[in-house]
Amino acid sequence: RRGEYSAHDMKALLTNRDPANQQWPYRYERRRPDGTVLEIVANPLPEGGYVSTYIDVTERYRAAEALREANESLEHRVRERTDALQQAKAEAEAANASKTRFLAAASHDLLQPLNAARLFVSALEESMRGPLPTPDQRTAECGMIDNAAASLRSTEMLLGGLLDISSLDAGNVRVQKRSFAIDELLGGLGVEFSALAQERGLTLKVVSCGAVVRSDPQLLRRVLQNFLSNAIRYTPKGRVLLGCRRRRDPINGDRLRIEVWDTGPGIPEAKRREVFEEFRRLGGENGGGNPADKGLGLGLAIVDRIARLLGHPVSLRSTVGRGTGVAVEEPLEQARATPGDRPVSTPAALSA
Repeated sequence: RRGEYSAHDMKALLTNRDPANQQWPYRYERRRPDGTVLEIVANPLPEGGYVSTYIDVTERYRAAEALREANESLEHRVRERTDALQQAKAEAEAANASKTRFLAAASHDLLQPLNAARLFVSALEESMRGPLPTPDQRTAECGMIDNAAASLRSTEMLLGGLLDISSLDAGNVRVQKRSFAIDELLGGLGVEFSALAQERGLTLKVVSCGAVVRSDPQLLRRVLQNFLSNAIRYTPKGRVLLGCRRRRDPINGDRLRIEVWDTGPGIPEAKRREVFEEFRRLGGENGGGNPADKGLGLGLAIVDRIARLLGHPVSLRSTVGRGTGVAVEEPLEQARATPGDRPVSTPAALSA
């Protein structure tokens, strides 16, 4: 009636029904309804019947169960740690392979302008050893000097881009976020790139925006500088548009997308991830831009690192033959920006 014994237990209790066939001592264990575990040992008596002893082995069971759980937990942690180590090893090997490719590409790109500068200087030196130069020879010499200077400037820009990527990868860039009016940043970029757009025969349109965002204005400026630099470089004709779009997000808060659109040749879908890698140039792959001004292939790689550092998602949309749009998204602020938060103008993007 108390529920202490089941029908199975009753068979064990009646072991003396056939003592001749029973192996003595008879042992069995049972778990009581309250969780207690009893070890029961039955021994026969000389004149018939048997005597049973009941031993509480609950603690032994609990210790064994705890040991089993500890072993399972340890095995689980070992498996997790092994998986994590394997993943870390794979990531390290991938990073090492990426760095190897990066250094190989960097060495190749550094050698090109340096070799060109060396050739121009050698030709100039050879020219100066002859008789007094004619006006045509002076003109040719000036051209060689200009070419050597341009090659060295290209090397300087490449080294600057490599230093930027190195600093970002090493975590040496400090983020200083604050609230500021985005229109102040957009206006400065419009002035900065309008002359370059006119030189390329393009129309640059900047749409004003009254939003206040929270970000690092200097790092955000560099992202947009690289967007605009690429758009102008790889757009043979048409226009480039810089503007903003508000996005409602009831969960994470309202966001502002700063977008740059161009009317260039577009980027094939298979290449859209690659353009954010080091030394990936668009001009040779999709036919856009000026082949003589194909850039360094570091601008969007720097953008990708800065965006991850700021926590601002970067997206890219493109239609081959119609153009490309790139955007960076940051949180909107409800408060008004203070005058001291005005972004300071900086030089144009180091790399593109």
